[in-house]
Amino acid sequence: MKIECPYCGCGYDINMDSLPKPMGDIRLGYGWWLRCCKCQKKWWLKNTYIQSMVNSPLKADVSDKINKLSKLKNKPKTKKFKLKYILLCTLIIVGGGIGFYYKDTFKSYIVHKIEKLFSNMASHLKMLNVQYFIDKSLTSSDSDTVSITINGNILNEDRNVVKLKGIRVTIYNEDGNNISSWEQAIGSGYIMSGETLEFSTKKDIKLPEGQIRVDVSIL
Repeated sequence: MKIECPYCGCGYDINMDSLPKPMGDIRLGYGWWLRCCKCQKKWWLKNTYIQSMVNSPLKADVSDKINKLSKLKNKPKTKKFKLKYILLCTLIIVGGGIGFYYKDTFKSYIVHKIEKLFSNMASHLKMLNVQYFIDKSLTSSDSDTVSITINGNILNEDRNVVKLKGIRVTIYNEDGNNISSWEQAIGSGYIMSGETLEFSTKKDIKLPEGQIRVDVSIL
């Protein structure tokens, strides 16, 4: 096939079999981009055989389909779409209003679940070897103050790491009345699986008459 550059008129004899597959589409046409070796300018060479097939009556239905697709793309949004959009906005507003109205209830529910989760974890913590010692060296004739020291161990029997805030110590007299209580943090705040953590706490209290009972609980 003989062709000429549309810019400088330089002629070429091209073997069609050596050209790659034509580019383009039905709307723009099919062909190749060529560059002139003389003026170095590019131009579009149409493939006349493919173009004639595209423009033939057998391909008329293809053009009609392309035109229909273009019209569908440019078609304005229908009332049905607007109705769906309005319904979606209404559901969002109503859902947000319900969530705001019951926010306190939802917050309480979440807090309860978290507390229950940690209480279940804390149930896997076991108190071991709890002992207390009373030092009466502070006691004088006009004071019944003594120093009480409580020692023990906490074992994590759970397979997971458990959060450990600390311990609470409560001392009761023989009538069951609370005469002293305090809290103390232990370690880094977490206890590993299978780990045994020692604790020791000390406080000065007024020793009542009769027996006392020491209660140590895990926070």
